[in-house]
Amino acid sequence: MGDAGSGALKRARYHRYYERHKEKFSAYRKRWRAENAERARELSRLRWHSGKIPGCYRSWAAMRNRCRNPNNRNFPNYGARGISVCERWDSFAVFLSDMGDKPKGWDLHRIDPNGDYTKENCVWLPKSEHGRITRRAHRGES
Repeated sequence: MGDAGSGALKRARYHRYYERHKEKFSAYRKRWRAENAERARELSRLRWHSGKIPGCYRSWAAMRNRCRNPNNRNFPNYGARGISVCERWDSFAVFLSDMGDKPKGWDLHRIDPNGDYTKENCVWLPKSEHGRITRRAHRGES
């Protein structure tokens, strides 16, 4: 019963907060747009007719995120272990030209599980294969 007005109350609080800090929000939006302009252009070029982002882009973004973002839940297994993405692959277009499009049902796999993400160390593998090949398998554990 008391929840009926809570949504309106939250919106009113947010509106008051926004009005007090709108210069800060505006500056943040401008800075974000400037920093991410190239990425936004790249994404808009990538969208297929269905409006979806290609799977290879998702793999590329996830690879970079788990190696570079300490807040990513997989960072301890990648970035914290010293695994990085080669500078060449900072551009999605270069990654796509090196690796080709991702086949449906396949994942990006590093041949050497302790090596970096590079053209020489990465291949697309079927998910069924990729799941069986882990660091543990390379160490001989079961």
